[in-house]
Amino acid sequence: MNPLYLMTLAYALGILLSSSLWPCWWIFVALIALGLWRYTYARQQPYGLMLAGLSLAVLLGVVWTPLRQPAPAVDDPSHFIGQSVVLSGRIQEMQWQEQQVKLTLLAEELSQNQQLHLLSGKIRLGLKQVPLGQLHVGDRIQVAGRLQAPSQAQNFERFSYRDYLARQGVFTQLYARDFKLLSQAQGSQTWLPRVRQFLLAGFDSHLAPAQARVLGSLILGEGVSPVPSEVKLNFQNLGLQHVLAVSGFQVQLVMLAILWVFQKCGCPRWFTAILAALSVWCFVALTGAPASVLRAAMVATLFLLGYACFRKLSALPALVLAALLILLWQPQYIFDLGFAFSCLATLGLIISAQVLQTRLSGLPLFLSGALGPLLAAQLWVLPLQFYFFGQFSWLFLPANLVAGLFTTLLTWLALAAALAGALSSFMQGLILIPAGWVASCFLSLGQLLVQLPQPLWSFRPIDLSFLVLAYLILALSFAKCMYRPQLILALLLSAPVLSAGLQFQRACPVKVTYLSVGQGDATLIQTPDQVILIDAGPRWKKANGEFDDAGKRAILPFLQQAGIKQIDLAILSHAHLDHYGGFFSIAEAVPIRQFVAAPDQGDSSQYQGLLKRLTQHGTQVIAPANGSLLALNSQTRLVFWQALHSDDEDIVSQASHDLNNRSLVIQLIHQEVRFLFAGDIEAEGEQALLAQPGFQPQATVLKVPHHGSKTSSGLAFMHAVQPREAIVSVGERNRFRHPAPAVIRRYQESGTRVWRTDQAGAVCVCSRGRSYEILSAIAS
Repeated sequence: MNPLYLMTLAYALGILLSSSLWPCWWIFVALIALGLWRYTYARQQPYGLMLAGLSLAVLLGVVWTPLRQPAPAVDDPSHFIGQSVVLSGRIQEMQWQEQQVKLTLLAEELSQNQQLHLLSGKIRLGLKQVPLGQLHVGDRIQVAGRLQAPSQAQNFERFSYRDYLARQGVFTQLYARDFKLLSQAQGSQTWLPRVRQFLLAGFDSHLAPAQARVLGSLILGEGVSPVPSEVKLNFQNLGLQHVLAVSGFQVQLVMLAILWVFQKCGCPRWFTAILAALSVWCFVALTGAPASVLRAAMVATLFLLGYACFRKLSALPALVLAALLILLWQPQYIFDLGFAFSCLATLGLIISAQVLQTRLSGLPLFLSGALGPLLAAQLWVLPLQFYFFGQFSWLFLPANLVAGLFTTLLTWLALAAALAGALSSFMQGLILIPAGWVASCFLSLGQLLVQLPQPLWSFRPIDLSFLVLAYLILALSFAKCMYRPQLILALLLSAPVLSAGLQFQRACPVKVTYLSVGQGDATLIQTPDQVILIDAGPRWKKANGEFDDAGKRAILPFLQQAGIKQIDLAILSHAHLDHYGGFFSIAEAVPIRQFVAAPDQGDSSQYQGLLKRLTQHGTQVIAPANGSLLALNSQTRLVFWQALHSDDEDIVSQASHDLNNRSLVIQLIHQEVRFLFAGDIEAEGEQALLAQPGFQPQATVLKVPHHGSKTSSGLAFMHAVQPREAIVSVGERNRFRHPAPAVIRRYQESGTRVWRTDQAGAVCVCSRGRSYEILSAIAS
């Protein structure tokens, strides 16, 4: 294999494993010394030099990655996280969404406690209800609010918004309801925002908003010209999300157009190559330099260098060298999905497209010529897509064939309209008339296709080992190797063994995951035969009047990642919206066999609407008797209790919060490990629960009552339960100020370890009957 490929793979491996291999750096130093010794004295020159080179590449990745880790500067706004401030700065980027706009603000000044601080870092700013066109890139604004750290992966997700923003040099975010315009973008504005604004304004003046945004995204990218959310969702369901991302296609168009013009003018090769390279990198700057465009621009620059020197550069070495140079500049790009998908799709086109076209030679030439590259790119992207998202659109083949024709035509029209706009608005309007028709047909066709049954298939994302196995099989399938069939067969045969090993490694008789759903409760219990969901988090109304809930935002993505397609038993502790709100979305997406709730939960319209929706979907609604037992298997059982109920009218009338104290309290008993889910019971409910005949309060793990409210977790209750672990399900900076510091202190002083979902994210407890293991999504 080419040494460049091996060195790049070794360096990439060092980056990926830098956190775990950092303590072992001396091993690679020893391997380098051993390789050099073999090269110098042992007459094993090729092997010794290869060992030293590969070890050096891995060591470089291990050492260089933490050194290039993005970190806030001394005057970055992140040093004021958690404080209420008045901040002013200049808008660098804008992304318009449904009812808000997200900005990247170049911070300039910060006022806090009547002290003025000069800043120079970036901040992610969210503004609600800003009309389109009221703000522009380059405007200087002032906002007030509390600075926050971007959220980490809360529920064991593979994507972290905090890491994503950190790679862009953003370490702080702020949400503000209003802003003050200090000055508009004028002469001080750089040429990049002015050109972007000019191009998008031209599209907006001649086209409908959705059509204008699609054309803008085709030449500037979805980050600069975000499309409406419904259009974006349709594209995702059809496997066309890459269409809205600027990639190598647009970079190639720019490069080839410049080459053609200056070649026709008879300019020297070196002069043409320089102008083409400058044009490419200006285009990169206009798009905001996403990772996929950087990769394409680097390959184009290497090609132009070869063109100027009368050398033909092979595509695969150019791709590998471009990726290596980008990763040497910024190792963190290896974790950027756009960069990874771009490199893999290009790799597939280089090494697989021609082979697939040959194998499809029985089809008409135009069809095999279109299907070969499409299948090649998709094959190399699919494993990574399965790993991160666990989704696949069965319409990707026809949708991409049709989209290829539309996007090619629209891209040419958009570029022509952008150039014409510099000369005449009338000429631009003439070009945009057919562009509007084509864009309208494209969007209408997408809307039609997405109406077909189940366009997007979802399943459990594959494991890392299967991801590696898939790429090994792909590499061997298109490699020239004498033993290729035998190696592929061996890898395929190893898959069942690998799967069995992973299942054994993941084996957990009873897994209890306290999900992070904000200010609310949601707990998933998984046994070999049952999936049980206790509560489903809150529901809220968005600015546009529509409802959203934790079921859609947090629980359903977690279920999909876990490969769960049915809930056997859903349990509602009590009918408060922060506990049942997420069931609205879950009931529409996942079958629920049985729904358990106490009978005396009030008659609110939303709760009754949920019960009606559940029965319409065939869910059996059950009201358990007090103290009733449900055996899940021979070693695991649930016990249902209700501290105060409608029969206790005298007691209930004295309770400070009737519905809270009428919460279902659930005990999960797995041999010697006991879980107690205390709902929102307060002092009166705790006393009544302890007085229940047959109730055994001891628990290994306690879901703290009422989110750690000061009206719950009394001393008598805590001493009776004696938990080792206490889980507080609570939202960050909630308006109720849960949990109460005194309550947390009481648990800690009694020797109980406290886990808060606002700080630790989701908390997973694996019970093995006589022992248990506990893990949080966010490492402390």
